[in-house]
Amino acid sequence: FNDVVEMVVKGEAEIGVSCLSRTLSRAQRVHFTIPYFQICRAVLLNRVKASSLDPTIPVKESLNRKSKTLEALKGSSLFEFAERYFPKATIKPADTFADGIERVRKREALALIGSEINVFQVLKGRPELSIRIKTVRLQDATDQLSIAVNPKCPILQHWINLYLIKHLPKDPSLN
Repeated sequence: FNDVVEMVVKGEAEIGVSCLSRTLSRAQRVHFTIPYFQICRAVLLNRVKASSLDPTIPVKESLNRKSKTLEALKGSSLFEFAERYFPKATIKPADTFADGIERVRKREALALIGSEINVFQVLKGRPELSIRIKTVRLQDATDQLSIAVNPKCPILQHWINLYLIKHLPKDPSLN
């Protein structure tokens, strides 16, 4: 996703449409439209390792401990989110989402932080993973997705915002 932002910054594209989270580091380089969609964050847990977690304690609290090591995609908004949402846990960078999934599958990692879109894509492509990996949707952790616009194109950004206001439901999570 950072590659999409980089293309907009370099002027290779006037807009970047993808599952782009609005982050401070990205907003210092591009402008963002109003959100067009809202997703929830999710945790992919190794079922065997997760069986040792206390079922009476919420997942967020169980994972937010000094003794827990979680993974998130290196340099992504997911990594930034994981550090904020699980401040007591150790967050290790995964080079790719697929690498993180493999470490969770092989019990080398307890959990991988993702979005509900990541989870859907992974399980759709590899349904056999649901035997070894459990997914937990973090209802209180949402992310609003926006379109990146080259800062040299403020009229385009304004036009896209007007279009989105006219054509989107009032609540972006309803899309």
